[in-house]
Amino acid sequence: MKKGCIIGFLIALFAIAAGLIIIYTNIYIPSGIDIDKIKYPITGIDVSKHTGKIDFQKVKEQSIDFVFMKSREGENYKDETFEKNYLGAKESGILFGVYHFFRFNKSGKKQAINFVGN
Repeated sequence: MKKGCIIGFLIALFAIAAGLIIIYTNIYIPSGIDIDKIKYPITGIDVSKHTGKIDFQKVKEQSIDFVFMKSREGENYKDETFEKNYLGAKESGILFGVYHFFRFNKSGKKQAINFVGN
């Protein structure tokens, strides 16, 4: 019984350590994506703070043609990774566009000011 508890404890400890490493590094490197470039000759991705850290050079190496990145949301939210994503895409030479995540329960005018005014 003790041997089973020790093995279970070691497995749990390993799982926690692996999870912490993933959380700590938080690096997003696309892998395993097999895009048929004949059927879909132009391909892109959408990124925001939810994507985590992005290695844009790796993204470019996978023949991704463009990136849409979230900049703002609602009346006053600013995506905290926007500047890093902007610079990463620009430095890697990937075409990019910027979008505002519109909230229907908020003032359209205030949202436009949040997006355009910043």
